Amino acid sequence: MRYSDYKCFRFEFDSGVAFVSIDHPPINLLDEVLSQEFDKLGRELEADESVRVVILQSALPDFFIAHSGLGRVAAAPKTVSQTRSFHADDRRAVQEHAQGNYCQDRGTGTGRRE
Repeated sequence: MRYSDYKCFRFEFDSGVAFVSIDHPPINLLDEVLSQEFDKLGRELEADESVRVVILQSALPDFFIAHSGLGRVAAAPKTVSQTRSFHADDRRAVQEHAQGNYCQDRGTGTGRRE
């Protein structure tokens, strides 16, 4: 079954629209697990000719996504990432196909205080 091997995402499909919900409690932290799944998801969506639009949303009521902080970045290898989502050409390709965006929830860094 397509889109079945994900731990951090839930899916619904309707008439060429993929509703993708980030579901990585407690705050949808963009850690190594979610980063790897985002890369895998991007590749799978790109290859899926039945999907024309992707709506990315949060399954968590209080958070859209939180970055993992500078500690993870500092601990990362000093080599250039081979993850497709970090290539400038891919960003341009995504921008050419994007029609708009909508954000209902909030995104935050791990250092935010409330």
